[in-house]
Amino acid sequence: MWTDLHTLPTTNPLRNATKSIRKFKRFCRSPFYELATALNDISVDELETINPFSLAPWAERIRTITDDDDAATGTEVGADGVMHVAVSSSARNGFVGSGAVIELPSTSGQGPGLERHSFTLGLRMEQNPFSGELAAIAQALRCLPEIRNRSVKVLTSNKAAVLTLRNPRQQSGQQYVDSIHETIGVLRDQGNEVTVTWVPVSSEHGLLRVAKDEARDATREGATPAAKFPRARSTTLGRTDY
Repeated sequence: MWTDLHTLPTTNPLRNATKSIRKFKRFCRSPFYELATALNDISVDELETINPFSLAPWAERIRTITDDDDAATGTEVGADGVMHVAVSSSARNGFVGSGAVIELPSTSGQGPGLERHSFTLGLRMEQNPFSGELAAIAQALRCLPEIRNRSVKVLTSNKAAVLTLRNPRQQSGQQYVDSIHETIGVLRDQGNEVTVTWVPVSSEHGLLRVAKDEARDATREGATPAAKFPRARSTTLGRTDY
């Protein structure tokens, strides 16, 4: 509206209305002006980049399971030939944290060992549990030991993260999705099969409980982000008043 008024020909009676318009009058500002003013203190370089697509149409997709019956099958700890990886995220105390537990192969007749990982993703005003879950999956897969010809099951209670990996779209979290696909591609080249499985919270899966504890530990009072991760665009903009 401001632009339209100021570009009217001088013969138009409404052109005279521009004389009373001043920048300090909020009701005369355009929505874009208000948005630019509100986001003036946010560095664009710190926001994540969302591309039109994160995976080529012909690229192989990640095998996922989201059905309740299928998810409850074959997720027992220590199942023969299957390595389980449980991930979780937590949002509390003003932080978002990620946690993961990797089930290591049993040795000397003993039960499988557990390798735990956790890190603070960032402030709650910059990150969200969804991005925390994807970051946990990406980190856990990178921390897997050298394995060949194994079946790997990634367990998570965040269904949105599983659906995103099944069919990536133009949405938040693409950086983590790309990392996950890249790591799984390397694992496939080594003869491994990777499946990301959604497990309902009601199932109270043992590994997921441990992963949740790790994520909560990463959001304790006084936590420090492990690194400078890109801000989630929707979360950052959604918490800005304009």
